[in-house]
Amino acid sequence: MKTLQMTFLVLGFVSLNLGACGGLNERSSVNRAKLLNAQQNSQEAALIVGSGSIVFSDLEGGHFQIWSDDGKTYVPTDLPVELQKDGLRIDFSARAIPGSFSIHMSGVSISLESIEISK
Repeated sequence: MKTLQMTFLVLGFVSLNLGACGGLNERSSVNRAKLLNAQQNSQEAALIVGSGSIVFSDLEGGHFQIWSDDGKTYVPTDLPVELQKDGLRIDFSARAIPGSFSIHMSGVSISLESIEISK
């Protein structure tokens, strides 16, 4: 009797896990679709144009931010290495990346369209 109960218990556990795996695949597809949608939306997002300073933050392993003159903080995902200098004054244009998140949690993630050292 105990063997039969144990068999049903194991079969129930296996079937629950198989069902959960199918759910993960569905969620995985939904997450991929959301990522693609976010990338498309970033191309359609309003253009951000401003001036500011490159600032290094040691939060969460370290990263560079742009502190704009209007008081906003941006986290560029594609800041060129030659411009990764703390305190550097820059002029930039970028688009926000909707729905994005990062471990830095310190500003709006942006994709740069142009960036140059301020004159």
